[in-house]
Amino acid sequence: LLYHDQCFEPAPEVKEALRRLNLKEPWLFDERKIRLYHAHTLKSHGDLPYLDEIEEEKKTRADTSGLIPGYQLKQHH
Repeated sequence: LLYHDQCFEPAPEVKEALRRLNLKEPWLFDERKIRLYHAHTLKSHGDLPYLDEIEEEKKTRADTSGLIPGYQLKQHH
């Protein structure tokens, strides 16, 4: 094992829960693995498609309306 592999080792309870999930509902276990794979791939390439899209929408909304969203009011005081 590499050091990185050991740093992110799940707790024993999580390992057991995943083992049971794989036995009882293997399709859910596979879906989880696919989600983790996609997340890892996007992160390793620096792609954050949904977050980038949301940030662009927020910027466009603020630029076109001139209104400051409530969550940004503290930043402008």
